[in-house]
Amino acid sequence: MNIFEWYCENFDVPKDMSDFKDYYTILGVKETCSPEEANQGFKRKTLHLRPDINLDEATRNAFEDLKEAREVLSDPVKNLQYKSFCNTFYTGQLIKLSFGNK
Repeated sequence: MNIFEWYCENFDVPKDMSDFKDYYTILGVKETCSPEEANQGFKRKTLHLRPDINLDEATRNAFEDLKEAREVLSDPVKNLQYKSFCNTFYTGQLIKLSFGNK
């Protein structure tokens, strides 16, 4: 078991990119965004979704992703943890690719 697999197992995080949510893309902000910019991205995206009007499942799921992304990126501590996880995640993926592990 490599360090990446250990990290995923012990911290209950996804092992492949299909389970990973890119909060920056969800909110439409840069990776260097401030908490205020994350909140602005949330407000901008919710204007298009209007979950109070659009009651379909896809809209509800998209709105939940938006709320989750804003919660993480607007909190400096959670944002730092997320960035740390992203770095670990991508490094782990690169290590797996470079050594040919599956």
